[in-house]
Amino acid sequence: MEKILDFIAKETDGKNYKSYKYCFESVEIPKLDYEDKRGIQVKKKGETDKSQTKSIKELADRISKNGTPLFKYFLDGSRRTYKVDDIAYGKRLYPIIAGQIGVAVCERADKHTFKPVNLKNPLVISIPDIANAQTTMGKDGLFFNNLINKLNEQGILEKQKLKLSKILPYSSKALKDDKYEDRGIAKIQDEMIALEQKVVFELVKAKKQEEMLRKVTMNI
Repeated sequence: MEKILDFIAKETDGKNYKSYKYCFESVEIPKLDYEDKRGIQVKKKGETDKSQTKSIKELADRISKNGTPLFKYFLDGSRRTYKVDDIAYGKRLYPIIAGQIGVAVCERADKHTFKPVNLKNPLVISIPDIANAQTTMGKDGLFFNNLINKLNEQGILEKQKLKLSKILPYSSKALKDDKYEDRGIAKIQDEMIALEQKVVFELVKAKKQEEMLRKVTMNI
C-alpha cells in the first residue's frame, strides 16, 4: 500500500505522511458511565410487558407447512473502511480512506437449499476532490478515471492480483460540524448502496422479480 500511496501523492502533487493506519470499524466506541442510576425510572413496556406481545407461531407453522420459503432471495451489503494515510494539499491535511465492499444475493429454493446467486466485492479508495487541480472545471470524472487506470497498472497491484474499482472523491471544503474521515466513509457507504440497487436491478432484469426479496441487516 505504501507504494500506491506514494504514487497517488506524486500524481496529484500532494505529500503523504505515512501516518498511523487503522480500521474505522475496529475503533472502540466511547462507553457511557452507568454507575450512577439514581433517579432513573424504567417503565415496563413493549418487549418487557407480556401483555403487549403477540405470538406469531400459528402464522409461522402455516407458512412452514407450505414447504416453500416465503422469501426466496436474500440481499446483504457490508463494507469495511480503513484510514491508510494522510495527504497534504497546500496547508491542509486530508485522510485517505480505503474501502472493502461486499454485496451478495443468496437464493433459497427450498428449506434444504441455499446457494449464492450474485456477488460483488470491489476495492475502492476515497481521497479529497482537491487532488484534482482542475476540480472546479468539472473534470473530476475523467481525472479520477485516468488515475485509477494508472494505479491498476502498478506492478504491486498486479503482483497481488488486486484491482481497485473506483476512486471516490470526497469534498475538500472547509469543515463545519463533520470530519473529512466521515466524508470519505460516506462516499464508500453510498457506493455500497448503489451496488445493492444494481444487484436488485439485475435480478429484475433476469425476470426474477416475481420472487420476494429480503434485505438482511447485519452489524459489522
